[in-house]
Amino acid sequence: MKSLEPAGEAAAALRGYNPDFRLWAMADYPEWRVKYYPFSENSLPYALRGDYNGDGIADVVVAGYDRDANIILALISSGTGYRTIEVDNVQFYHKARVSGRKVVPAPDKMLIAKAAGRKFGYGDRSYVEIVLEREGFVLKGIKDLNAAYAWTDLPLRGYGNDWLFVCEWTGWSDERSMFQCSPINQISEDYDIHSKYPGNDVDF
Repeated sequence: MKSLEPAGEAAAALRGYNPDFRLWAMADYPEWRVKYYPFSENSLPYALRGDYNGDGIADVVVAGYDRDANIILALISSGTGYRTIEVDNVQFYHKARVSGRKVVPAPDKMLIAKAAGRKFGYGDRSYVEIVLEREGFVLKGIKDLNAAYAWTDLPLRGYGNDWLFVCEWTGWSDERSMFQCSPINQISEDYDIHSKYPGNDVDF
């Protein structure tokens, strides 16, 4: 599998933003979780390549950690280089240190590339459909980690730990609104993934 690690200006932007950031590796993910992962030349559980802001230049999204947190960062081309945008930051390790617990770093979610035009849905009683205008990606929770590591805080309060969030570019307005990540519980595909892989948890 070709490496999707940031290089050149994107790597420099990442180092400048957080020199302690470490990218996850395939060995960090449970085998049962990546068994049916849709690997491609632009999609790994911890790194994606796509044109998320629609300027024709490749952007990168990476998942990793530092001494305090599990972090997902987007490295987005800006016309003068790359800007680093924090998509997700969960302070697992800082909270563990404060409470006197030792926690071995491990990913709590993985990244899944989604093409422009893909449809997603949320809600049972009042169904809402989301259609990606540009390339985007899904955050997929790894549901066993909270129990395995005794983490009391879920990644996003109010959501179970086997959740899905679809993320899309929203513009340069401010640091916290450049990517919007919306909860989903249905993916409108051309096939039924559960029929293809009966009995398996593969909501990709």
